[in-house]
Amino acid sequence: MAEFTGYNRHTVGRWIFTGKLQALKTMYKYMVPKSWLVNFLISENYNKIVRKTKQHRKMLWELMRKKD
Repeated sequence: MAEFTGYNRHTVGRWIFTGKLQALKTMYKYMVPKSWLVNFLISENYNKIVRKTKQHRKMLWELMRKKD
C-alpha cells in the first residue's frame, strides 16, 4: 500500500488506525483488500491530502487524461 501510493508506511498506518482506511489485521501486518483500496482512493479523505506524492499526482493526471 505504501509503495503503491507513494506515502510512508507510517502514514498508511495512521490512516488505518484513524479509520480512514479499512484493513484486515493478520499476525504481524495489515492487509487491504482491493475493493477497500479502491474505496479509499476515491474517498474525500485521500483526495483532500494537500501534500501529494509523485504517485498520487500521477494517478490524478492519468484520470484527467482518460476523462477527456
